[in-house]
This record gives sequence, structure tokens and C-alpha cells, in this order.
Amino acid sequence: MANLQRGEEPKALEAKEKCKKAIEAAKRKREEKTVRELELREEVNVSRVGEESEEVTCVRSSQPHKLGPIDKWTRAIDPTKADSFKQQQLNKELWKEREHEVHKFIARWAYNHGIPFNACDNDEFKQMCEAIGQFGPGLTPPTQDAFRGSLLEEEYERTKCLLQEREAEKMKNGFDASTTCLMQVVTDNASNNMGAKKLLLEKRPQIFWTSCAAHTINLMLQGIGKLPRFRKVIDQAFWKDVKLMLAVFEPLVKVLRLVDGDVKPSMGFLYGELLKAKREIKEAFGNVEFRFKDVMAVTEKKMNGRLDSPLHLTAFLLNPHYSYANPSIFDEPKMNEAFISCVEQFYYHDEDQQEQAANFELKKFQNREGPFSKKLARTFQNYDYNPGRASWWQLYGTETSALQKMATRILSLTSSSSGCERNWSGFEGIHTKKRNRLTTTRLNKLVYIQFNNRLMNNREKIKSKKITDVLLSSDTTEAQGSVDMA
Repeated sequence: MANLQRGEEPKALEAKEKCKKAIEAAKRKREEKTVRELELREEVNVSRVGEESEEVTCVRSSQPHKLGPIDKWTRAIDPTKADSFKQQQLNKELWKEREHEVHKFIARWAYNHGIPFNACDNDEFKQMCEAIGQFGPGLTPPTQDAFRGSLLEEEYERTKCLLQEREAEKMKNGFDASTTCLMQVVTDNASNNMGAKKLLLEKRPQIFWTSCAAHTINLMLQGIGKLPRFRKVIDQAFWKDVKLMLAVFEPLVKVLRLVDGDVKPSMGFLYGELLKAKREIKEAFGNVEFRFKDVMAVTEKKMNGRLDSPLHLTAFLLNPHYSYANPSIFDEPKMNEAFISCVEQFYYHDEDQQEQAANFELKKFQNREGPFSKKLARTFQNYDYNPGRASWWQLYGTETSALQKMATRILSLTSSSSGCERNWSGFEGIHTKKRNRLTTTRLNKLVYIQFNNRLMNNREKIKSKKITDVLLSSDTTEAQGSVDMA
């Protein structure tokens, strides 16, 4: 109804269908929440006395703790499942009253110690309540020494155990944080970072420095928002031109979500998506130059020297999604110059590899020779923002070893430093005025536990919702993850 223009009659069937879909979506969301809470309950099992192992393990105990010998002949009462068992009859009002009494104690603790209200939505909080319920009355709370000592160590080891799969993947792909293997440094555009860039390139000429794409695109949006025609809309809430404004901002916001996502490597897609965004902005103005001229001037100004470096252009060239779809990219002088510059920097002081990659192997990739001519290689290029570009090169670049190594590394790079900013905010959140006596080791472990668990939880949410493209996500938590601290 709110979208109707003056004099326009509502379409009853469309409105009815929308209402039906909204009701079904809400019902489905409630059902998913119920299933998720049941899964969380089933994941919690308090082990029997005497069964604790000194060795840290990722496998949970299969049976809950029994309070006495008769408990093995009885079944624990779960109010969420009571309707499915005829023998488990409870007075619902009595249960609600008891539950309310428990909630009051939890709320009192949260209010008195400044616990955020949204903490009750965390899976860990729900699992904690379930574990306490399974233990039964008489639970002794953990001491302060246990919190900062043995329990911290156990949780740290558990987190490391959960990350073993990712560490194995890093080792398999040859990832290393040593100075000999470090390839890229990403910073924002502050003057002190520009000064550090010069020092870095003088001391480590083989390392690529790139500007933070998220910061640069934010500057683009800010610059466009300051243009008179858009500033008038923002300042005066004059929404007549809001459709045009959204059409201009939307393409750049999509690119911003791409680079700020932490879900998939974005280096191979940044330049191509920026070109696409510029085309869409021009189309929003009807491809009339005098109408889009000022907007494009702001975009070009912020982009030049920041998001069109030899590394960005080479990643664009080596991504078959773009270069195979438009072979003329190989003939552009700007692309060839950027590629040669990138090869020289990547294989610094190794002229044999430089010659092999630039003079021989690039032609094989361009002409689709050898494994590049395979039908599967050509179908894979049609997939949109896919995280497997590096895998594509590992599979089909076997006859171009120098170019394969270079493409695999470049297409696995990030293009934004926003993940590190979230990392530092984690340090600030833990090291508060009330907790300013934390040792460096303890602080690092707390941040390690918090951020890696957030990372894994976010990835599980994305995986459970089957979201494969961050650009299609409607939830900002899915488009913006956390950083894995090494």
C-alpha cells in the first residue's frame, strides 16, 4: 500500500500473495529457530564423573552426567519435547513459573554487570543454560583463578583444535607469514601509511602495497554524496530524486560489500566489478555524458592510484571470468604494462621465471592452449563471483608453472584492511579499564578465542543458509565476517 502512487488502485491478488509469502517466511523462520535450539541442546552433554580425560579432544561425551544410581532408569524432562512423550506430563503453568524464577536470577546478574541484552541470543549462552540444567542443583560456580587459568587454556586448546582443518589447508596451499613468503600489505590512505609505503618498497621491493578498497569506495560514496544534486536530497530529505540516487549508489555499495566481506578472496574481482559499477552508473543517467560527468569525475579521482595498480590489473587479466569473456583485454597496452610490472615484482631478481611467465606462458593462457582448451575449463569461466579462481589455475595451469604460481597467489589475495580494523576493535573491547591488568599472553588468547569462534559461527550461518554469493546476501553479518588470527 505504501508504494502506491496517487490515484492508483491496490492490486488485491498481488497484495494477498505478498501477505501469504510474508506469513510463510515468518513461520519458516520460527521453525528454523526451534530446530536450531534443539540442535544446540543435543550438542551439550555433561560427562560422567571419572570419565574426564587429561587430553584435550574435539569429540563431545556421548552421555550426560548421572546424579545418582536411579537416574539411569529415568529420563530427563525437556519441556520442548514434552508433547511427544505421553508419560512426561507437566503442569505448564508450574513449569513457566519455575522458569521465570530462573530467568530473574539470570537477568539480575546481567543487569548488575553490564552484560549486553543481545548476549542471550548467542549459541554459547544457550548451551551454558542447557549444561547447567543437565548438571542439576548444587553446581559450584567456577572461580576467578579457573576463569583466567585452566578454563582459559582448555578453551584456547579447543579453539585450536577446531581450527586444525583450516591450518591443514594453509599448509597444503603453502601459506606462510614469513618475510620471504609475504606478498601483500593492505592499508588505508592515511598520510602515515603513505609514508610507510615508501619505506616498505625500499626495504622489501618484492612485496606489493595496495590501498584499502573498502576505504577508497567509502570515499567515492562520500564524494558523490557531497555533489550538489545529491546533497540536496540528503540534507532536505527531498525524495523526488531518490530513485536516481539509489541507482548511482547501489553499484558501488555492491562492490563495497564484495571487498568488505571476508568470505571470499576479492582481488580477482575488484577491478572488473568497478568497471561494471561505472557502466551501471552511466546507464542510470541514460548514458548522457553531461549528466554523469561529475559523478564519474569523483569515482575516477578516488580510484586512480589506489584501485588500478599493476596488482589489481593483473588480477583482472588472470581471472578467466573476465579475460576469456572479453579477449580484447589481452591487447590493451595498460594491461600488458601492468602485467610485466607485476611479473618483475613477483619474481624479483629471478629473470628466468620472469621470462617464462611473460614471454611464453601468458600466450598459452591467452590462446587457450593445452589444459586451458578443455571444455571444463571454459564452462568454469562462466561462473560468477566464485571463490575457486585459484583452484582453477591449480587444475588447468599445470603446463604454465610460473604463471600458475603467480595467478594462484594473486587471486587468493584480499583487497581490504577492514578485517584488521575489526581485529583491533576486539583488543580494545577486551582490554577495558576494568580489565587493564591482563598479561599479553592472556589478552592474546582471549582475542584468539573470541574472534576465531565468531569467524566459525559466521561461516556456519552462511553455510546453513547456503549463501554462495556475498553480493546476494541481505544480512550484513553474512557480508562482513571476522578475521582469523594466526
